[in-house]
Amino acid sequence: MDHFDPSMPVRGLECSICDCTDMEKSLAQIEDSALKGCQRCKLLGLSASAFQDYWSEDVQDNRGEVLVVVQRGLLSSSAAKVSIHWMSASNSQTRRLQLSISGQEEWDIPWPEFTIRNVPSSDPKSQQCLKFIKDQILSCASHENCGESRAAMFLNKSGNKIQNPTRLLKIVNHGSELSVLLTNTSDAKYTYTALSHCWGTQEQAKKIPTLDRDNLEQRLLAAMSVSSLTRTFQDAIELTASLGYEYIWIDSLCIIQGDQADWKKECGKMGEVYGGAYLVIAAAYAKDGNGGLFADRQAARRIEFKSSAGHAIKASVSAHRGEIDKHDIWKTGDQYWIAEDLPLFTRAWAFQERMLAKRIIHFTSSELVWECRSSATCECGDLSDGRTSWPQFGPRKTIKTKYQDVIDWGHNFERMEFWDDIAAQYSARDITKNSDRLPALASIAKQIDCCGMLGRYLCGIWEETLPHSLLWWSEFKDLKHFPRSDQQAITHFRPAVKCIPSWSWLSIEGRVSLWGRAATVHVEVTDIAFTLPGNDPYGESAEAAITLRGFTTLVVIYSSPQPNGSSAVIVVDPISRQEFSLDADTNPFEFSDSELWGVPFKALAFSSSGRGDLCCLILRQAPDRLDRYQRIGVAYLSETVFESASFDDIVMI
Repeated sequence: MDHFDPSMPVRGLECSICDCTDMEKSLAQIEDSALKGCQRCKLLGLSASAFQDYWSEDVQDNRGEVLVVVQRGLLSSSAAKVSIHWMSASNSQTRRLQLSISGQEEWDIPWPEFTIRNVPSSDPKSQQCLKFIKDQILSCASHENCGESRAAMFLNKSGNKIQNPTRLLKIVNHGSELSVLLTNTSDAKYTYTALSHCWGTQEQAKKIPTLDRDNLEQRLLAAMSVSSLTRTFQDAIELTASLGYEYIWIDSLCIIQGDQADWKKECGKMGEVYGGAYLVIAAAYAKDGNGGLFADRQAARRIEFKSSAGHAIKASVSAHRGEIDKHDIWKTGDQYWIAEDLPLFTRAWAFQERMLAKRIIHFTSSELVWECRSSATCECGDLSDGRTSWPQFGPRKTIKTKYQDVIDWGHNFERMEFWDDIAAQYSARDITKNSDRLPALASIAKQIDCCGMLGRYLCGIWEETLPHSLLWWSEFKDLKHFPRSDQQAITHFRPAVKCIPSWSWLSIEGRVSLWGRAATVHVEVTDIAFTLPGNDPYGESAEAAITLRGFTTLVVIYSSPQPNGSSAVIVVDPISRQEFSLDADTNPFEFSDSELWGVPFKALAFSSSGRGDLCCLILRQAPDRLDRYQRIGVAYLSETVFESASFDDIVMI
């Protein structure tokens, strides 16, 4: 079969079905157009049909119910995004399958919107995959920004010596079997890998091998057989050995579990542990210790047909379930709700580990993804293809590479602005122990403020950003829900963690948005009473009270049942009887009707909206301190509500 000549005219360029910037047509229409001679429609139709096993049960033989959606960029050379949409027969929900259509040579596909990509190996243990990792390490070693970061050097000059992990696992090769020996480190320079992984549910976590006071001495004296460990640990150790490294750091085997003093000491060194690792290995798709690194990959499906002129058109087509193209997870940074097959991306500790790493290799269900301080790429090449869309962080930048730019070169405004991105990303992630919310962000905070110009760190809020950074709200849109026994969705709740004040976004478990940076505020910070129980400036607080001076008025709060069975929380001005919606911090609202009755609430006029109303913090009198208030949400109230307002000092805790 002859190769296709891209210089030849191709039917499809003037096709009424596929010749448009964006296309949404039924598979039946596309196949009909293909029969009439449009070769681009034929490629799209064959690509959709290649994954008929995904949708055939829902639509039976009605191909008119299968939609093929193509989104193209404004430039003719922009890569197209192709997806299939159909209705589930079981629950009437729309299902989506993202398709990646590509050729391996320029002449394979004549239309420029279909990219030239590598085909990832179907075997993640293959030499091809190992070579990919080695090639990226070699390339990264030549990157100017991938040595010791300027932030790390600044911390060194400040007298904060970068330390080795206290303990490492030394890999011992017995020929036919590997074992690991726990080793106390010295002042020598160690080249080691570090593992980022999910522990799983509480039951699954019990199966993770751990280090404790009872087995510490034994682990230092006798090596453990790698075959006795969980699959994820086995794979990470074997990969480390295959890359030629002798040491690996794994949290459960290098931190003494159940020892609070050792945990606090090691927790404060996470920046050094993950930042000092030569390579971080991320078990991105494994939900627990049994998942391992090496997923059973689905091989790309091959399409080949002859054009009307007898030339060969060849394509590799792979599929990914979900709302958007899998590569957009890296480009937009919005991993929190679309990373359905990346459970590691939903974890708060893993988010910090990714940011801190100088280089990290992610083992996903379909391919390897590489990130370092300078760049990002993947096996298929999409992440390093300048023709694909990079809407948020810039060409070939992910939130990780952007992070490195900010901590090394960013001025104060950029650091504060990027902190808002960090807050949005971090807040959406899950954490097993609510008390870990501060520690799991501490090393990022330390690096963001490596120059010491942002003032005190106040439980997730920088002193120099006050009062604007007190203006945040909980985002309920597009979030996963956690079903309760009564079927009411919990998306945001306030854990009983006394060391985090209600005015901090970290007091809420759930995605938040910090949006007050550009607001015109009407409050003044008159006092900050913030003390620490120890010497860690990024840790929990012993006292955290902020006094704001501004206009306040008393309001009434009640919940109103809605037709869909949910409840809306209403703020009422008792004088004018005007009603306003409360954007509560929690969902569902944290107080019952009986808890609302007779309790004083205040609205503090915080900023102007520009629409004739005021954005207000809604505050509840603290039950144990009647002279102090706790935040419960925000609301937009009419300026007329404040005509008889008082000008007060409000102490928020």
